[in-house]
Amino acid sequence: MVSVVLWTDWHNRLVWICLGTTLLLGLLGFWDDYEKIAKKNSKGVSARTKLLWQVVVSLAAAYFFAYQAPDGAILTGRITFAAVSGPGDQTEMTD
Repeated sequence: MVSVVLWTDWHNRLVWICLGTTLLLGLLGFWDDYEKIAKKNSKGVSARTKLLWQVVVSLAAAYFFAYQAPDGAILTGRITFAAVSGPGDQTEMTD
């Protein structure tokens, strides 16, 4: 997460979809752990509730990937890497 926050292009909607999905599923995991530890409930959140929220989040992410992503952004087949040579050097984007 730290590398995404430091190096991402914040105008890219795909980054926001991935960050949102990660955050929501992380909150679900936190909720489950909170139930187990703070409320002394050894079962935590029920399996049915966790599965329901995982399906909802994944369907929302799939919708946003399919209908909100820029045209061709997912099917380009290209991967871009940031190459940094050292201190003071410019960051170069390579395919």
